[in-house]
Amino acid sequence: MEFFLIAFLVFLATTVQTSIGFGSAILFIPIATLFIGVSSSAAIMFVVVPLTATIMYPLASERTPIKDSLLPAVISLVTFPFGLLILINTDESFLRLCVGIAVLIAVIISYSSKGMQQTNNDPELLRIILAGSLSGLMRGALGMGGAPAVLYFNWLGGTANQYRSRLYGFTMTSGAIGPIIAALGGIYNENNTFALVVLALPMTIIGIMTGKYVSTRLNRKTVQKSSATLLLMMSLIAIYTATSSLI
Repeated sequence: MEFFLIAFLVFLATTVQTSIGFGSAILFIPIATLFIGVSSSAAIMFVVVPLTATIMYPLASERTPIKDSLLPAVISLVTFPFGLLILINTDESFLRLCVGIAVLIAVIISYSSKGMQQTNNDPELLRIILAGSLSGLMRGALGMGGAPAVLYFNWLGGTANQYRSRLYGFTMTSGAIGPIIAALGGIYNENNTFALVVLALPMTIIGIMTGKYVSTRLNRKTVQKSSATLLLMMSLIAIYTATSSLI
C-alpha cells in the first residue's frame, strides 16, 4: 500500500511541476512524510525535482536562455550550506514560522491586481541576489527553496511558457547538489528509500507526459494563480506546523 501511495504522489507532484514549473515538494513532502518520514521524502524529491526540470528545460515550448536562471541558481548553491548551519543551530519550528509569514506577505504583495499586470521587467541584480540567496537558505534550512525563485520569475514577467522555462532552468541547476548530499549522508541506504527512488523514476516520466499535455492548455494568468495557490499552501503549512510545535 505504501509503494502505491508514494507512486501516486510522485505522479501527482511531477504533473504539477511540469504544468506550472514548480510545486513537487510542496505537494509531496507534507503527505509523504506521514508514511515514510522526512529523510526518505526529501531524498525522493532530491531526485525527482531536478530530474523533471532537466528533462523539461530542453523541451520547453519557449526555452529561455540558461543565463536567465543561472545566476540566481548559482547564488542559491552558495547560500545552501549556510541554510544547513541555520537549521542545525536554530529551532526549526521558529524558522518555519518566520518563513511561512514572510512567504505569505510576499505572495499577497506579488499577486495583487497590480502585480498580475506586470510583464517583461528587466532583470535587476539586487532582486537576483535576494531570490537566489533566500532560495538557498530556505532549501538548506527547510528543504523547500522554490518560493523566492517563483516570486522573482513572476515579477520578471513573460509568457507562461517562458515562466516555466526559467523555473526549469533554475531548478535544474540549483537542485543538482541535492542527490549528492543525500548519497553522502547515506539517506538512500535507510529503510526502503532506494527502492522508493527507483519506483519514482517511471512515475516521474508518466507525470511529465501528463503535465506537458496539461501545460499547453494553461495561459499565463492560470499559471500565476496556480503558483499563488501553491505558495499559499506552503506558507500556511509552515505556519500551522510551526505554531503546533511552539504552543
